[in-house]
Amino acid sequence: MFRAIFFFFVLSFFSQCASTQKIDSEPPVKIIEAQSQSWVAGVRGGGSGTNVFLTFSETIAADSLYYQGMIAKLRPLQDPSAIKYVARFSFKKNTQDDLVMHSDPLKEYGNTVVGVPSKTFPFELKKNQAVVSYKKGTKTRYFKVANIVQLKQKLFPSRPPSVKPQ
Repeated sequence: MFRAIFFFFVLSFFSQCASTQKIDSEPPVKIIEAQSQSWVAGVRGGGSGTNVFLTFSETIAADSLYYQGMIAKLRPLQDPSAIKYVARFSFKKNTQDDLVMHSDPLKEYGNTVVGVPSKTFPFELKKNQAVVSYKKGTKTRYFKVANIVQLKQKLFPSRPPSVKPQ
């Protein structure tokens, strides 16, 4: 009995160590700007989310951004003075629930939305911090981005402004 308990603790210790990601002490590029902006659509079911914009001094093989318990792909945006990336996070707030359809109607009852985020998050971060994953050769590496500036929320109107007839 004692051996089984000891074996269980040793296995759990090693499994937790393997899931922890190592963060580089220095980023491989200079972080020029880090901003976050929430948005909400003005129509019911239009969605909501947060966009995180990162500007680096040079191109990097950026892959994903870990931010406030969520993970999103980083996509490059061209900027003449530097390289800008965006990660787009969508929330369930102000969205319509999608259903997973099945050919058998009886199996559709109780379906859930596809792509529910994972409940495990590999980093402990403050609200204004994020972690960037990037490729260096064939290995995935990580570095922390601190002091992300929260911009004013962007509210999208429910419809375009009406055009006055002339």
